Amino acid sequence: MEERHRLVQTLIINDLDEILLCKWHDGPCAGKYTACLGDAIEGESDEASAAAVVRALAGLKLDVARFEKVALFAFESTGGDGAAVFDADEVEFLYRAKRRECAGRRDSADASTSWFPLDAIPYAEMPADDALWYPRVLGGAVLEGRFRFDGDALVERDVRERRSS
Repeated sequence: MEERHRLVQTLIINDLDEILLCKWHDGPCAGKYTACLGDAIEGESDEASAAAVVRALAGLKLDVARFEKVALFAFESTGGDGAAVFDADEVEFLYRAKRRECAGRRDSADASTSWFPLDAIPYAEMPADDALWYPRVLGGAVLEGRFRFDGDALVERDVRERRSS
């Protein structure tokens, strides 16, 4: 079986019910907001990778034991011209983490970070799939699903609540 490109994303919520989002400078999400998102590190657990991504993008240190896995998504994407954007499907492991402190953030070479109230998340400035699953995950759901994009357009989706094992 071909190895998939693994991504990790962490939704960090503070005690003021704000979420930390990154506005990307370049790459596939250039000019858009997402939660702290990056590549999983080979040889590291997905949780350790997620913590490393948060540290690199926002300068925040989070306790991996406090991460709650809330979704597993697969992505397929082609460019607007039909050419493959990714060599293989991407698989994203999504985490939710609480942070007491409301302060803390920094900008990195890759993205600028900002805190947003949960009732003012800028969905219009985010990838098309985010508005479909953020509210559900923030409401406590655990999800799994698949998304297919053609360029920026979301052309197919299948998102469902994950059954507990």
